[in-house]
Amino acid sequence: MPSCSKNMMIVGVVVVSMLLGGGSASPLSCPGYTRQHACFEVDSTTFIGTPKTMSGPAECCMLCASTANCTAYEWTYLNNTRGRLPSSCYLASGTPNVKKPVHPSQSDCVISTPPPPPPLPPAPPGAISVLYILVDDLRTQLSPYNHMQMHTPNIEKFASESIVFTQAHCNSQMCVPTRNSFMSGRRPDVTRVFNDGIGNANFRVIGPTWTTFPEHFKSHGYFTTGVGKTFHPNSPPDFDQPMSWSNTTDYPYFYPPPTKCDVPTDVWCRIDNDSAVFEDLEILAEGQRRLRAAAADPSGRPFFVAAGFHKPHTPYRAPSKFFDLYPPPANIEVAQEQEFPMDQNLTGLAWFSCLAEGAQYPINHTTAYPTDVQQLLRRAYYASVSFFDSNIGELLATVDELGLTEKIITIFHADHGYQLGERNIYCKETCFNLATHVPLMIRAPMYHGKTGGRSNAMLELVSIFPTAADLAAIPPLDPAVKGEPPLGGRSFAELVRSGGGSGTAAAVTFNVSFSQYARARCFDDLFSKKCEPPGEVGHFIGYSLRTAGLRYTRWVNVSVSGDPAWDQVIGEELYQENVTSDDFDLSERLNIAYSPAAPPADLERLKARLAEQHGQGRLSPTPREE
Repeated sequence: MPSCSKNMMIVGVVVVSMLLGGGSASPLSCPGYTRQHACFEVDSTTFIGTPKTMSGPAECCMLCASTANCTAYEWTYLNNTRGRLPSSCYLASGTPNVKKPVHPSQSDCVISTPPPPPPLPPAPPGAISVLYILVDDLRTQLSPYNHMQMHTPNIEKFASESIVFTQAHCNSQMCVPTRNSFMSGRRPDVTRVFNDGIGNANFRVIGPTWTTFPEHFKSHGYFTTGVGKTFHPNSPPDFDQPMSWSNTTDYPYFYPPPTKCDVPTDVWCRIDNDSAVFEDLEILAEGQRRLRAAAADPSGRPFFVAAGFHKPHTPYRAPSKFFDLYPPPANIEVAQEQEFPMDQNLTGLAWFSCLAEGAQYPINHTTAYPTDVQQLLRRAYYASVSFFDSNIGELLATVDELGLTEKIITIFHADHGYQLGERNIYCKETCFNLATHVPLMIRAPMYHGKTGGRSNAMLELVSIFPTAADLAAIPPLDPAVKGEPPLGGRSFAELVRSGGGSGTAAAVTFNVSFSQYARARCFDDLFSKKCEPPGEVGHFIGYSLRTAGLRYTRWVNVSVSGDPAWDQVIGEELYQENVTSDDFDLSERLNIAYSPAAPPADLERLKARLAEQHGQGRLSPTPREE
């Protein structure tokens, strides 16, 4: 059994090395443990969190090594008079207070500290630095995607210098699961993070030693640092310090101000106060500072700098000058298709809207907001996008100022898609194309030159991790080193190297994307917006796949543990799609899953591909209408 230290407290003799020194990002290799009686006791006042049931001291040690601020741990074999639980791991922080020896009949445990991490190796020769820019809730309603409603000159300029991927999709349509997915490189069925309150709280629950996206670069000699919303707050805790970041105790997030918007809907704010605090301006300033510091490192080691911006996430809060870029609300076009396609073939689980405003502006699958409210919301969202555009422009200007534009790889994408009233749906929590489709652009001029390109390949955010490593010229993750699951995606770096890869063999192989969204069970009304889990009865998950011309979704029952019952089908959806453009209003209007209009061969082919992806056998036939 692998373990973490020889420094155990045993029968009145104590040797403790206090201070983990920021945790270990490398595999732990230590001698085995011998069961000991009569340990010393770590004072419970220093404990971190609650005890966790574990199989042995080695696993407890691993957890301590992967937990920020953990300096010692105690693992107890049996029940005892000290109130310790059997087979339980207790983590301690600071300098634990070691008490007197406990009588052998009262104790049966191991107390120790993990060893300090080994020094990191130097980066491989030719390794390339990376700037990773994330944005929350940004849909593809941008000029690089042939939509001209929003003012985004900086995104447009960046797109002209980048490879624009027109069909990139997230793997889960909610902030927590999608970020746990692409930041760990694993799909939601592996992280077991399905939605807020459904499944694991974060991937570290099941993968305490898994290698993350930034950690992979750190383990290959990079200086890794981040600011803002990269990992989701508290998922994992402390933004995965010290595992993912080189500066192990310093990760500034900059929370949004606690004040609410002073408008009836409480979801948008036009700010006229020049001294107002905006979290994204703080993220921008800190991101610029960290980028300059990383570039000035006298050692010359490559860097991985991540900056995660909040807007246009609700509330749509932006300085007034960005509202002034748009015409008056009365001139703002709203969604054309505002009716949810209710028929006997479409489950109510397909509908969800996050902006329901109670009695004042009721909204459901049949009732839309008043047109003037929709126009206010759209204009505010557009202003928030333009605010982000300004911030990304300032960050990219710093790259230019430092002379790094042609020397580093810059990756930009959203965490998931977004809906703005189409089908009476707002936000992202559906399996429709607007919820999964994300803007993705990669600028790597050392491969494709100063001009950009386009690719219609079907891509997934879970593939960002291996692609960035490939482009940066560092080795791919070897899961055998730490005994972790393999990455869920695969590198599409060849599409970047070939300027988009149009007509190449690589482009042909990227022809499908997978996503999933979990909803809590609602007994009285499938269209209820607030569905709290009623005890241990499980949930629903919509498993979806998208190809160039079709989207298939299968809604199934899911147990409390998160295991899908593939043949307990709540409903199926099949839509015809267009790979070259997004018609925000007219796509996915008719569910043909049960219709004779759907070629049976296409439907069964998609079902077989979905079953293969999720390790299932043949899925049950879809009943056909006559």
